[in-house]
Amino acid sequence: MSRLAQYFILVCGFIGCVIFAFLTCKLLIKYQLKKKISQPIHELGVKKHQKKSGTPLFGGVSFYIAPLIFIMIFSPSLFNSERKMGYLIGISLYFFVGLIDDLIKAIFKNEKGLSAKIRVALEILFALVSLFIMGYDEKFSWTMSLYPFNTQVFLNYLYIFLCVFLILGTSNSCNLLDGLDGLSSGTTLIALATVMVFAFLQNEVFLGTYLLFLCGGILGFLILNSHPAKIFMGDCGSLFLGASLAFSVIYLDKLTLLPFVGFLYAVESISVIIQVIYFKITHKRVFLMAPLHHHFELKKVPEYKITMSYYLIQTSIMIVLLLMRTMI
Repeated sequence: MSRLAQYFILVCGFIGCVIFAFLTCKLLIKYQLKKKISQPIHELGVKKHQKKSGTPLFGGVSFYIAPLIFIMIFSPSLFNSERKMGYLIGISLYFFVGLIDDLIKAIFKNEKGLSAKIRVALEILFALVSLFIMGYDEKFSWTMSLYPFNTQVFLNYLYIFLCVFLILGTSNSCNLLDGLDGLSSGTTLIALATVMVFAFLQNEVFLGTYLLFLCGGILGFLILNSHPAKIFMGDCGSLFLGASLAFSVIYLDKLTLLPFVGFLYAVESISVIIQVIYFKITHKRVFLMAPLHHHFELKKVPEYKITMSYYLIQTSIMIVLLLMRTMI
């Protein structure tokens, strides 16, 4: 196949994912409005968010299904590689954990959803299973590449625990970031696009192609998720996106890339940790509300300005990383 034909397939797949995800969201919105299924709004959250009550959820279904269908069409060799299968199984299992959580919230009107202990236990189990399918077992070298330096550190079994920690941390941090219209989806879109470029530069065509299609799916969803949102992604979307980012850097053997592409995830999680610890010690708050984006909301910063600021920061990080990649 000529290079021109390959580019044509990639462009068609990307556009196809955008359209597929957009139309899927439209169907989900129509069905949920008819059945009166909506995202429960936490009563202790920002008060003005109560007006978002009644907004349909399960938007994550759109950008989960779209790239999966298109990668199966354009990558028939998929099932010949345990590494590729393990990657897709891993992110799919996280999607289904989130989906169960969303179903409990929507059907039983329980804003807490799945028990935290059960959820974390499932996430740890699924991360381990997926990593072993990918080949991270006794045959693996257990070394971590210290990007951007050409150095490797042998971590022994600590490597697998580090991977599990990063997968759990990234997926749940993405869930924390999902608090404003278009915030988590847009920020993660930029982060995944960065990893996609690294994948193609490393000649990891499967991962690069999948992430391109995933970005298309997210874009189709983002059209309807941007302010004012007509649909929310739900936990199925946020856990899936966070897991996709973590599994992707593991697939590329670039764990040290994650703190940069996931910088805003870390900021949001750290703001919650600081708030909780400080409140327990002093009974006072550092932020008006955590995660951090809610603090800015209560400071009367318009929602769209907060979202655009996060996009700008994430884009700046992306540009710096890509410039580093070309200079080293």
